[in-house]
Amino acid sequence: MGEGLRIVFYGADDFGVPSLKALSEKYAVVLVVTYKDLPGRRNQGRHPTPIKVVARELGLPVCEVSREELRSNNIIEKIKDLHPDLGVVISFAVLPEEIVSIPVLGTINLHPSILPSYRGPAPINWAIIKGETRTGITTFVLGKQVDAGDIILQEEIEIMPEENAGELRRRLAELGVPVLLKSIELLRSPGFKPIPQPHNLASRAPKILAIHRKINWHDKAINISNLIRGLAPTPGAVTIFRDMLVKVLKASTEKNEILVGQPGEILGLSKDKDGLLVATGNGTIVVKELQPEGKKIMQARDFWNGYKIQKNELFQ
Repeated sequence: MGEGLRIVFYGADDFGVPSLKALSEKYAVVLVVTYKDLPGRRNQGRHPTPIKVVARELGLPVCEVSREELRSNNIIEKIKDLHPDLGVVISFAVLPEEIVSIPVLGTINLHPSILPSYRGPAPINWAIIKGETRTGITTFVLGKQVDAGDIILQEEIEIMPEENAGELRRRLAELGVPVLLKSIELLRSPGFKPIPQPHNLASRAPKILAIHRKINWHDKAINISNLIRGLAPTPGAVTIFRDMLVKVLKASTEKNEILVGQPGEILGLSKDKDGLLVATGNGTIVVKELQPEGKKIMQARDFWNGYKIQKNELFQ
């Protein structure tokens, strides 16, 4: 197989872009499978996935599919005809067994958590929301259960105290490159055996829904801060102000002042005038960036002045 290792790559969003670029430099990526062009906002037409854009730039063959078409005989036969040595999946749909089993070396996945923790589609978000201080990358062999296959390699990193999901996601995408390349070499090593996951230690990272985004101001300040970090910059934690939906995109806990107010109460501006002091069920939070529905992102001071906020108004 050598450097001519034949790889079929499955991906869609930008998380897999650094890995696809690295694979194309080192191996023969014989096909990139991605989703069909996605509809844009406000009649802006349809847009290609980031993976499709990069694959075209690299001159790689692309196969665009819907989730339903992944199970079609046409797609399965197309992949079989390529005689791939390995399949690589990053941020993509669950593949049918008929596709997973085609490559000689099997099909592997790069997942942004230390499995078996945070199995599911939103591991980066939930790691921050739950207050974790470490996370990482896991490569594993695809099996019958989602994110439960045998582990090839893992690499841990620290989650920075004020790091949000978008920032952590970019770091993990870059970390994934050396982990993936080393994992491929391990798979090709004689006698290497991936390690079964300790399933009894598994935790879930379900898709982020609207119910997960709503800020509960009765919660502890640290938990609210983690929620805001874990959902920034998108989809964003939300609250209601004057019957208006507002995303809260940046915040921190206030440790220098002991302030009293009912949960969600806006107590004023911070000493440096860069944040709104908001009471919670336990402690005070400093809200620094907000985005009213349909408007641009605002700094806290601009929000305070622009909406002429009265002391003791509430986020709900």
